[in-house]
Amino acid sequence: MKDERVYSKTDIRERRRELAQLVELQQRQLAALAKMDEAADELDQVEREMAELASRGADHGQPAEPTPAEPEMPGERAIVILRDDHPNAWCDGRGVLEGFENHDWVGDRDPELLLQSLRHSLRRLALHHPNIERRTEKGGRHYYRYVTKPARAEVPAVKINGTAVPAYMRGPNDG
Repeated sequence: MKDERVYSKTDIRERRRELAQLVELQQRQLAALAKMDEAADELDQVEREMAELASRGADHGQPAEPTPAEPEMPGERAIVILRDDHPNAWCDGRGVLEGFENHDWVGDRDPELLLQSLRHSLRRLALHHPNIERRTEKGGRHYYRYVTKPARAEVPAVKINGTAVPAYMRGPNDG
C-alpha cells in the first residue's frame, strides 16, 4: 500500500501557521510556569522566615539574625558548655557531659564512651586552647574551666638575651 496523501501549498502553509502558533503558546505557557515555580519557592521561603520570626517572638521591624551553626566536635561542644553554661567555674568531665545532655548532644551514643572521648578532648583543649585551664585534685580527678582572660596572656613578656619569655621565668644567669 502506498500512502497517497496529497497536500496543497495552502494546506501546508495553514498547518505550518497553526503549529507555529501552538509552539508560541507552549513557550509562553512554559515561561509562565517557570515564573510560578520561582514565585512558589519565594513564597515558601518567606513563610519559613515568618514562622521562625514568630517562634522567636521578635519585633517585626527587626531583621532576623542568622543563627550560628551548632558545634559538632566534642571539643567544640565542650568549649560552648564551659564558656556559656559554666563561665569561670571549674567543671569535671561528668559535668560537661551533663551539659551535652542538656543540649541534646548525646543522641544514641553510649554515655560512658562519650565521656571517654570528652575527657580526651578536654585534655587536648587544656594543652592547646588559651582560654581552657586544667586543675588536678587529689585522686587524679581533673577539672576544667573557660576563663575570659587567660592567665597566660596576663603575664607580661620580657626580653632575655633577645628572646621574649614570660616575666615569671628566670633567665639562665638569674641564679
